[in-house]
Amino acid sequence: MKVSRERYQHGSVRKVPRSQGFAWEFRFYLTAPDGKRKLKVQTLDSLKYPTERDVRKAVEGQLSALNAGTLGGKLAATLGVRRLYRLCCLARSWDGRKP
Repeated sequence: MKVSRERYQHGSVRKVPRSQGFAWEFRFYLTAPDGKRKLKVQTLDSLKYPTERDVRKAVEGQLSALNAGTLGGKLAATLGVRRLYRLCCLARSWDGRKP
């Protein structure tokens, strides 16, 4: 019996040469209803996203959607809420202002 496990993915980003400069490719897998995984590639413009960091920021929402059902995705969402709470609510109490 084969046991499948949930996968938390980060995707991969690579720089691809083009005739007029380069482009970015964001690669990730989608699982079909039959259980097979299929590679998907999204191409991003290098003029709009000059660095890999910019590309990662642009696909952050897409990664959240891909990982929403996984344990790692739920944990990441929880940590995001905690971080937001710390920045918003705790920062106000530390500097003496009322929340």
